[in-house]
Amino acid sequence: MLTSTCSLPDSPIDVRGQVLGARNVIARDGDTSDPYCKIKYKKINTIKSDVVKKTLNPSWELPVVEMGKVDAAGYKAFMIKLWDEDMLGDDFIGAVKLRPGMF
Repeated sequence: MLTSTCSLPDSPIDVRGQVLGARNVIARDGDTSDPYCKIKYKKINTIKSDVVKKTLNPSWELPVVEMGKVDAAGYKAFMIKLWDEDMLGDDFIGAVKLRPGMF
């Protein structure tokens, strides 16, 4: 989950991201998954959660991380991707793109 008090003012503001958890994740390893997620902003700032083994309802509750500056004229979207960790290559579970002002 992303948390922000973003209302897109004229002057740039700091944007923060926080990974709390996920619910009802798609099972990629039989009846479970080993999920983790990544939040990207401006293709340079990334938050990656730890892997939570054998669950469909991971809880990460990572600390709030500064993602960068945003303003009304040049804002970028956040991309949140959820993955299942595997030894031979991670499986994509899903993604969502959020623009500041949507939350």
